[in-house]
Amino acid sequence: RSRVLGVNFSRGHLVTMNRRAGAKDAGAFLYHMSSGRVAWPSDITYEGVFYGHYFSVPPTETDIVKVEFETCASKDPISGKLDYFVSLGTSSKFDGTGLVKAGGRPPVHLMFVLDISGSMGSLFYERSAKQLRGKVEEGGKSDGPPKTKMTAAIEAICGLLDHLGEKDSFGLVVFDTKAETLLPLTSCTEEFRASAKAEVRKLKPRGGTNLSAGMTRAMEDIKDKTRAGESDHPHLHQRIFYLTDMNPNTGSSDTQSLLRLFREGAESDPAVYSTVIGFGVDFNTDLTESFAKVRGLNYFSVHSPAEFLRQMTWDFDYLVFPIAFDVEVRVADDGATGCKTLAMCGSPTPLADLNGALMYTNTVFPSQTMGKDKGESKGAIFLAKVALDDPAAPVHVITTYRAYDGTTHKSVAELRFPEIAGPGSPSIRKGVLLARYVALMKAYCGDYHLWSEEAGPSASKARGIDFSIDWNARNQTVRKAGKRIEASDALYLPLFQEFLQHYEEEEKSLDDLELGVWRDRMRQLVADMVERKEARESREEKPKETSAHGAPEAAATQANGK
Repeated sequence: RSRVLGVNFSRGHLVTMNRRAGAKDAGAFLYHMSSGRVAWPSDITYEGVFYGHYFSVPPTETDIVKVEFETCASKDPISGKLDYFVSLGTSSKFDGTGLVKAGGRPPVHLMFVLDISGSMGSLFYERSAKQLRGKVEEGGKSDGPPKTKMTAAIEAICGLLDHLGEKDSFGLVVFDTKAETLLPLTSCTEEFRASAKAEVRKLKPRGGTNLSAGMTRAMEDIKDKTRAGESDHPHLHQRIFYLTDMNPNTGSSDTQSLLRLFREGAESDPAVYSTVIGFGVDFNTDLTESFAKVRGLNYFSVHSPAEFLRQMTWDFDYLVFPIAFDVEVRVADDGATGCKTLAMCGSPTPLADLNGALMYTNTVFPSQTMGKDKGESKGAIFLAKVALDDPAAPVHVITTYRAYDGTTHKSVAELRFPEIAGPGSPSIRKGVLLARYVALMKAYCGDYHLWSEEAGPSASKARGIDFSIDWNARNQTVRKAGKRIEASDALYLPLFQEFLQHYEEEEKSLDDLELGVWRDRMRQLVADMVERKEARESREEKPKETSAHGAPEAAATQANGK
């Protein structure tokens, strides 16, 4: 059975490296739901959930990006309506050991922007007493004594320095209420790495959080290095890592101001790309969901010091090497049948921004390849729910992208859809199952927090599982509290029970251990709903109970003047 590296299900979090730009985990969703709170719809994303699984994609030894399509027809497990899906799987000659065979990634000018505000002195798992004591939960592995976010960051940076070569450059900006260049961007010689580690280990948390100050300083430093012309490598990569709890309280703290700074870097010449690392449960999902739309930007949350260190070492080369941009799939205008995207799963690009394309993602990264066989790549799938003019007719699609070396690529493929419902291949079957899970959970979380009388239930027996709801737009227009817990339970308990049965049947057929984390979360949610329902019914029955004298208890109470 497949294994997912960097995942500790017993602690309810995922830490990631991913094929595409955007979300790299569903840790915020799992944390909130396991803590007895209802997550927000933005806390669970298709790309974040897909990343927790391997998908079979034919490997390539020659193509920078190779695109493979699969199609399926599948009945909605709640409404019974027939849905059509197409998946786009990507592989690259740089996947897995291919990156080493190709001579490694291009050199990188890397600036770290480290949050040293007071909140970075807090511990991981601050709200879990067992984890704070370094206990092992549900057979999981303990990381030992608890560490602060600052300690984890220092250890990870020191580990990364050992991973960089002399062709790479490293610099460090620290910020609290103001920013300071602690280490100017410098070639990573052995002498520099040793002195840099010594400086980093002196850091202590202090003050407030002015993320924009750190961002601006780092961007200035890295552009100064570029203007100095200190590298003649044709594919030099420039990237800034932002390590913060994403809770700015001074400076430009609004989303649009921070987003503008990231975009300016990505659109400069040469480009300066960004990686955002959110620390622990302070990770602000709404903020980073907006960041995911920036070219070359990726982000993930950190809940474990050991896994963070792994990200900065073993996964690092894949994290800082975007191999393709503007990967777009369009239906050919050749008179063949029409095909329209109803929902896009696995890319942070909103449906409204597709501009008529079938699929689009702004950035593709190489991927680790492991799983059941060496042809499986982590998170390497995009999934679209589509509407067809004629399901029996072929659909011709054109894929284009721009590679990291500036070359442009184009390929043509023919898609054929089954006329009746069928399971499809294991990869697209798994993708559809997970996408439906995410859409249903988004509907539940969204109706709980952002109930709209005008829109009505976001999922129902008649409506089925709706992929098309724009929760970011709903969040901007709906200012009321969501439906109270009793109403949410009444709407979603029967839907969850029906979907859970379908999920368990598919999980058994797919034989993927990692599907269990989502099944367990839904099982617990159903159990909680049933418990609340029984408690309410018990309270409603009490007034009907009779007193010891045979009169209704309520009447006896009134007669006694109580």
